[in-house]
Amino acid sequence: MEILALQTRQTQDLDEILNTVVTKVCQIFNNERVIIYQFNSDGSGTVVFESVAAPQWSIIGKKIENFCFQEEWVAIARQGKIQTFTDLETAELAACHKRFLGHLQAKSNLIAPILFNITE
Repeated sequence: MEILALQTRQTQDLDEILNTVVTKVCQIFNNERVIIYQFNSDGSGTVVFESVAAPQWSIIGKKIENFCFQEEWVAIARQGKIQTFTDLETAELAACHKRFLGHLQAKSNLIAPILFNITE
């Protein structure tokens, strides 16, 4: 993690920092996909940064509208809470949320909000 902190301090370009974060987190945790998802004001969101093991799985730029969990996750993100599920099959999630994550081929999930310029 020290390498990640050092690399992100060496630039002031936010896009470069966030690209470095998804790439390094993917490598450190040996994930198949790491994304940064930006919520829109209507609760939908867009995948704005991604590191993915197989390019054909890429969802970069994809607008995601999953009304099953929008309000819940926006509220959690605004509070800065970290959420993790190591096994989505046994996680206590609504069935529609599990179907949505299954569509993305997710088996586990870690949500760590990145908050800036938040206005109430």
